[in-house]
Amino acid sequence: LELYPYRLLIDSDPLYPALLREIPDPPLVLYTIGRPELFAKPCVAVVGARRCSRSGASHAHRLAREIAALGMVVVSGLALGIDGSAHRGALE
Repeated sequence: LELYPYRLLIDSDPLYPALLREIPDPPLVLYTIGRPELFAKPCVAVVGARRCSRSGASHAHRLAREIAALGMVVVSGLALGIDGSAHRGALE
């Protein structure tokens, strides 16, 4: 497994997501882990409850695995529960 550094992206950074700049009041900074150049690819955020059912975690895992298999990037805040299950599925 290749490890990627943490990175801070300010809104003027060329790797800052272009579409995020277009929303009202975009974040001034983004804290990232991984490859911020992937923000230029189609992304899907999978977010949900931190305390979720096994069924919910299983569905998030499977959904994210299928999304990633289509070449899309799965993004979230990396929280426990649904978010974590989605990221494990995407990594498969």
